[in-house]
Amino acid sequence: DGRRYRLELDGDDSDGSTLGEAIGIARTMVDVDPTAVIDRLDAVLALRRGRPFEGIADDVPAVRIEADHLEQQVLSARELRMEAALAAGRHNEFLADIEELARSHQMREHATELLMIALYRSERQAEALAEYRKLRNRLVEELGLEPSRQLQELEERILLQDPALDLAPPHNLPTPASEFVGRVDELGQISKDLQAYRLVTLVGVGGVGKTRLANEVARSRLDDFPDGIWWVDLVALAEGDQVIGRLAEILGLSAQPGIPLSELLRRYLARRTTLVVLDNCEHVSQSAGQAAAALLDSGPGVKVLATTRKALNVSGEVKFLVPPMNVPSPGEPITGVSDCEVLFNVRAHQADPSFVPETQAGDIARICVRLDGLPLAVEMAAARVRVLSPAQIVDRLEADAPRLLSWSEGDRSPRQLTIKSTIGWSYDLLTMAERTAFDRLSVFVGAFDIEAAEAVAGFEPLDADQVLDVIGSLVESSMLTTVRTSEMVRYRQLQTLRAFAGRRLEESDDGLEVGRRHAYHHLEVIRAAGRLRLTRDFDAVASRIDSMRDDLIVAMDWLLEHEPIRAIEAAPGLTEYWSRGGDAALAYRYGKRMLDAVPDAPDQLRADALLCASFGAALSGDFELAAKGPAEAVELATDAGWQTRLWALHALGNISAILGDLDTVESTGRAILEICNAEGLDLPRAYGTSLLGLGEFFRDGDYELAGRYLDDAIEGMRTLHDYGGMKIYGLVTASTAAALRGDYESAERYATEAIGLPGAAWTAAAYIVLGGYTLHPQGDVERAGKVLGKGTRMAYEAGAEVWMRTGFLFLARLAAARERWEIAARFFGACRPNLPAWGQQPRWWDLETDVRAALGEDRYRRLETAAGVTPPEEALDWISAAVD
Repeated sequence: DGRRYRLELDGDDSDGSTLGEAIGIARTMVDVDPTAVIDRLDAVLALRRGRPFEGIADDVPAVRIEADHLEQQVLSARELRMEAALAAGRHNEFLADIEELARSHQMREHATELLMIALYRSERQAEALAEYRKLRNRLVEELGLEPSRQLQELEERILLQDPALDLAPPHNLPTPASEFVGRVDELGQISKDLQAYRLVTLVGVGGVGKTRLANEVARSRLDDFPDGIWWVDLVALAEGDQVIGRLAEILGLSAQPGIPLSELLRRYLARRTTLVVLDNCEHVSQSAGQAAAALLDSGPGVKVLATTRKALNVSGEVKFLVPPMNVPSPGEPITGVSDCEVLFNVRAHQADPSFVPETQAGDIARICVRLDGLPLAVEMAAARVRVLSPAQIVDRLEADAPRLLSWSEGDRSPRQLTIKSTIGWSYDLLTMAERTAFDRLSVFVGAFDIEAAEAVAGFEPLDADQVLDVIGSLVESSMLTTVRTSEMVRYRQLQTLRAFAGRRLEESDDGLEVGRRHAYHHLEVIRAAGRLRLTRDFDAVASRIDSMRDDLIVAMDWLLEHEPIRAIEAAPGLTEYWSRGGDAALAYRYGKRMLDAVPDAPDQLRADALLCASFGAALSGDFELAAKGPAEAVELATDAGWQTRLWALHALGNISAILGDLDTVESTGRAILEICNAEGLDLPRAYGTSLLGLGEFFRDGDYELAGRYLDDAIEGMRTLHDYGGMKIYGLVTASTAAALRGDYESAERYATEAIGLPGAAWTAAAYIVLGGYTLHPQGDVERAGKVLGKGTRMAYEAGAEVWMRTGFLFLARLAAARERWEIAARFFGACRPNLPAWGQQPRWWDLETDVRAALGEDRYRRLETAAGVTPPEEALDWISAAVD
């Protein structure tokens, strides 16, 4: 009818203008206040109700252009929202959104960039690299273009695990269960000491708050230690020589043949700037002091923060005597603002949200003074406001003190007596059932779950079905602390409380029975794991064993002392658990102890104990057992179940590969397949095909056939969640075989997946294979140099001698290709000692002729000979000259 309409708005009051304004603000604020950016963009994006101008955009070109512009703005807003999420450290929370964005816009580089960063920060390095390869393939196939330089650099940084990609340096600091209160002066002084000195020891009585102070200081100094802060809790250690072992385990260092762990630690830390926190040193003070000294000798960038009740007495140690929290001064007006009063009020409110401190300030002040400002004592008293008023707490403290102090022994300092009296007072307020459980639970050295608590504490006069309620009461009374994960709640006694309860348990008639129940419970978990060997269900039980690691050691020690015939029943489960985890030292120690304790054990159990000990034998210097153990285990396992027979053959095949006995490698691989065929097994075939692949590869045989065998092994082990086996027995060799048959795309895929899995020695191998076998042959010399440099340094740090020498060989080839003749000659000399057989193949020495010709025979020989006796750490300094 010819009518037209016009919409008039006041100013720029439209969704489009609101969106544009939000994007402009977001671009300037994304690194400043990312949470506010997320909230603002969420609100603006919620205005979208579909494609702009739906129904008319396609008919009017000008409208279509505006609609497309608005859609691009929406996409920009979504990307900015993801950038803000990454800046805020919320990559896990937003990962699904980032994946959806990248999938919806598969040709958009920025969306893929965001996804790669999110995956990398979620410890999914291989998947991040795979996303790059997918985008690159799409760009090349559809547009004939390579990804932008920025995205190529991101791929390289992810591959080399650039620390700058992380929001914060790596660390394993415990997550506090409650907020930190006060201690401003102490935090400041400890931080200053740690900045000025390399060893700072926090010294003080139990319950004064040393551990919490150390944690808070370490968190505040994360930015000062780009290579990480590592928390080492020594409370569960019974043997002093385990301190270095525990630290090596935390850093992911595995024992290597002929190299002490202390040397591996020195190599790893020599070029790093890191802080190591040694917590609870008092019961292993001598070896903790030795470990601290070794750490300081490792390199100038290493610092140590220790907590203990007595100084370590190490050269260079600066002692900080941790004082109690400040308390109200006598005669001064009560304000309720001292650190101690604030702590009481905060914890009392947590115990009873209706608690009103203002009306009871005087009594709270008296409690703090009476308890000498000791945080643990104050927290325990505060937990009692559920059932007692502050005035009643004061009365009980005053009335009970003389009696409660009478049992004290050893350190009779007033503050030590105060904490003991507070524990005793709190203990006396428990019911008989709560006291019984509290004493019995002291047998646990680490955190424990409710099932373990019921098994250990639930016997006369306490029924197992009472334990859960009793534990709830102990948590409410602050006699137990909770350790929460996404899967479950676990419980733990603080060390000071555990020492009190442990003494009472020793004096009771329950001690032996509690020890037996504790050992039997953990033995049953390990036996269950043994029944699930080589199945996909093993991974779940292995995760449970991870959480009880320290108590497992205590249980094994008890069994070996009291019931060794039962101890050896743990061998099947321990063999696979420690093998998967790469814990060679524990496997060797306890495997040997089981063999020695029960020399007449049944053949199957003896075979499993032999396999346990043999796994760690070579890495512990017992080469005779490493060579003979698997063969003896195969003989003993003739009539055993399929799992023991298969595992024995697997061990024999792999030690034979190291020794170069390729006939045995292949025969054991075929024997494993025969077992699988006879038993109707599918997934365990992976261990047979891995041996057949290794045999074919090391014979320089059919690399296509080797690749098919190894692919089968990789997928089988992946399904079994045996990622260590998949990496060691599959991915690295598969990458090499693929490169040698010219399939460089597959070679890179295998290698990058191996790099993303744990295990320093084999990660180093994957880097070296990627650089030497794949990148350099394709002419990607610059990238090959960076990868080889990274891998060779890692191999040195991990004590992986053969891979370090292989890295030197490929660095020699790289230097020769760049006509850096002197460096090439040096690396050709440095690679020769202990160079493995695969490095001696003529194909890798073709460029040596060019180096000899360029330098002349005499000069080449002098450089090569001198390099052959140069210490490896000096040879590492040549890397930059070869690759830069």
